[in-house]
Amino acid sequence: MRTWFAPDEAAEFAAAKAVLLRRCLVWAGERGHPADELLISAAVDSRHHSRDGRLAYWDDAQIRRFLLAWVPKQVVAPREVLDLAPDVLRTYVRYLAATGLRDPRGCTPEQADAAIARAAVPFRRTLDAGRTDADHHVLEELLEARFTEPALSLDETRAAARPPIALPPPADLTAAAARSVTVQHLTALAIGTGDVSAAPDLPLLRAWADAMGPCAADLIEDQEALWRRAFDVLPELSRGAATALPRLFGRLLPVVLDTLYGMDDVPLARLEQIARPACRQGFDENLARETRRHCLARDLARTLEVLSDLGAVELTRGPILPLHTDAGLFREDDYLESTDLAPLARLTPLALRAVRERLLADGHDAPLLGELATAEPAELLGVLTQHYPPREAAAELNGWLSRPGQDVECLLRAVSACPFRSRATAMLGVLVDALPQGGVLLRELRHDLILGPTALTLLMDVGEVEPMGLGQREHLLLGAENFLTMLEVGGPQALIAQLRGLAGREAYRFVESVLASGHHDDEGMEDLRDLVAEPLRLTYSPGPA
Repeated sequence: MRTWFAPDEAAEFAAAKAVLLRRCLVWAGERGHPADELLISAAVDSRHHSRDGRLAYWDDAQIRRFLLAWVPKQVVAPREVLDLAPDVLRTYVRYLAATGLRDPRGCTPEQADAAIARAAVPFRRTLDAGRTDADHHVLEELLEARFTEPALSLDETRAAARPPIALPPPADLTAAAARSVTVQHLTALAIGTGDVSAAPDLPLLRAWADAMGPCAADLIEDQEALWRRAFDVLPELSRGAATALPRLFGRLLPVVLDTLYGMDDVPLARLEQIARPACRQGFDENLARETRRHCLARDLARTLEVLSDLGAVELTRGPILPLHTDAGLFREDDYLESTDLAPLARLTPLALRAVRERLLADGHDAPLLGELATAEPAELLGVLTQHYPPREAAAELNGWLSRPGQDVECLLRAVSACPFRSRATAMLGVLVDALPQGGVLLRELRHDLILGPTALTLLMDVGEVEPMGLGQREHLLLGAENFLTMLEVGGPQALIAQLRGLAGREAYRFVESVLASGHHDDEGMEDLRDLVAEPLRLTYSPGPA
């Protein structure tokens, strides 16, 4: 069970959504929690059609977006149904936590409860906006809310996935801010010490100080805060300091920050190539191509120099790695013709932290190594399977295991308790891939009463087990595991069609034998019986004599 899908994975998303709805409604009904299929469906849709697309991630901003924008604008239902939205959302978040699906970087159920409570009054105000017979006092409240509630947009373009980054300890970041040449010059400019008047960038420094505003003087004693403020005003600095900055600075700044984020060393030639489309409109169309390239290279170099003085970019020289030359990233005339080292750039930890904070504020998923150090085992493995490359997943997992009371047995219990077969396979896979003894562990788990079918699936995938080497019981358990996974991933109609294509009129008997395998997933087997076996039985059962 994945909880993230690309925008073009419509069929996969629809199948996962159907499983979520069905299971959540059953779970809520058994516990007497408020639930409504239309509203749970809307909650899933609101997260899928968002900047990050994480179905199981809910924070204060996403709770407000769902209640104050998505439900009023996207859900058509009687008012008595819409009024249930806060309580149904509360149920859905609790279900995610109870089944290990919750993204631990979002709200806990308790935090979500508080956020939903805070949004309840403006939510009902928003619903009241649809009343044509609203009285004078209600209209006054709505007008007030319009100016006090932050704008919530449903028009969010899905963002590209961001790689996990690592940051040094806070003390190192504080020291780095104090070493910033720009911070030192701004401090000297503010307190009138040092020979700042001789600085070649004095017009830029003055423009920078003006952009930072009166608060800059108050930050002199906190140079890390001064650095943050200097970084934050970079976009407006590009507008207010045109004479002190290269003409293309405003276009180049976002390209540089976005391209370098999460990367090691990037060749300046590669940066220039990426920047060309963004800067194309900044040139006179009559300029020759080589002139445009020269101007772009000059402005890029100056932009990087400004960022380097600030302490946001580190400029070095080194070899161009194959990563930067594969797949046509460079044209033939971009390659170095000598063995000289190429100029390279990377973001400093200070800039990485600042850019990440911007990304998070804008609703992006921007993983940070170490942020899952205390996550629940199931939630940890769930995030690693979907949002972390193998190397970073291993680093995060090893960091988690280094804390007292957190061990491999905890993680195996989480995989055993997972109520979704496809998710359990992914969780066990990321675990064994990250552990040095992962292969040995996987072979041992083949005989586990609960994890055996999952381990068999992974062993088959890597070619360690052949179908001919399985006994009858393992054949049936593996068949059940595969059917349950296909049911989750593709939905019942796709599984029925596949079974009919493989077994024809024997499809029902095939499923019936799998249902008798003794597979431990009772909930999944019940779905298989009701959604697949029963339709096949009705299709192929003989008529009356």
